Amino acid sequence: MAKQPIKKINILALRNDEQALLTMLQRMGTIELTTAEAKGWQAQQDGKEQAEQRAQTAQEAIGILRMLRPEKKGLLPKTQTKWNMTAAQAEKMQAHGSLYERQCEEIVALQTELEQQKAERQELVQKRDRLTPWTALSMPLGGLITRNTVCLVGSVTGLWNEEELLQALWRIHPWMQAICVQTTAGLAGHTLVAVTGMKSEQEELRAALDQLGYTPCPFSGKEQAQQRIHKLQLAIHETEDEIQRLTQRLEGYADKPEPIAFAADMLAA
Repeated sequence: MAKQPIKKINILALRNDEQALLTMLQRMGTIELTTAEAKGWQAQQDGKEQAEQRAQTAQEAIGILRMLRPEKKGLLPKTQTKWNMTAAQAEKMQAHGSLYERQCEEIVALQTELEQQKAERQELVQKRDRLTPWTALSMPLGGLITRNTVCLVGSVTGLWNEEELLQALWRIHPWMQAICVQTTAGLAGHTLVAVTGMKSEQEELRAALDQLGYTPCPFSGKEQAQQRIHKLQLAIHETEDEIQRLTQRLEGYADKPEPIAFAADMLAA
C-alpha cells in the first residue's frame, strides 16, 4: 500500500468541544492526534502572563526609586510608543535579566517592609503619647490590690485637685476610712486619678467614684506608665533604626538606577 504524505495542522478550540472535535477528525480519517500543541499554547500563555507580571514589578520598582530621587533623569517616565529591542539589548537581558528582575522584586519588597515599619512606628508613638499623661500617677496602670488596701486607677469627669476629690468622696461616703488620692490633668475635661482605700471598702469606694464619672484606666498591667513608656521608646528606636536601614538600601538602588531602568524598558518592550 502506497504511503500518503501527511499534512500537519494545528487546531485551537474550546475545551468543552474537545470530544466532538476528536470524533469529527476520526471520521475524516485523521492518522495521528496529539495535544502537545495545546500544552505548548498554554505554556506560551503562562509565559506571557509571567512576563507581564515581571514588567509590572519593574515599573513599580522604578516608581519607588523615582520618589526617592526625582531629579534622576534615568528614572523619568518613558514614552508609551511601542519600540523593538535591539540585538545588543536582548543579549544584555539574556546575560543579566535574572539579576535585574531579582533587584526589582527586592526594591518592591523593601518598600513594602518600609511602609510596614513606618506604620508600626506611628502606632507605637501614638500609644506612647496616650500614656504620657498617666506618668504623673505613681501607681500601676491596672491598679493594685494588697492584703489590706486597694488602689483604683482611672479618670473622673471634671477638673479636680487632690483635696477637692478627697472631700467629694467623703461627702458621698463619710464613713470611709483612710483614703489616699493622686490627681493629674487628663484630656477633654477629665482628671486622671489613683485612689487608694481599705480593701474592705472596695465596693463603696468604687461606687463613690462611679458617681463622679469614673472610668478605669484603658491600660492594664502591673507596670507604671513611665515603665511602659520606657519600653515603648526602645521599640520606637528599633523601628527607626530599621526604617533607616531600609531607606538606605533603597537609596543605594536610587543612586544607581540604570540597571533597574534598563530592565523596566526591556520588559516593557
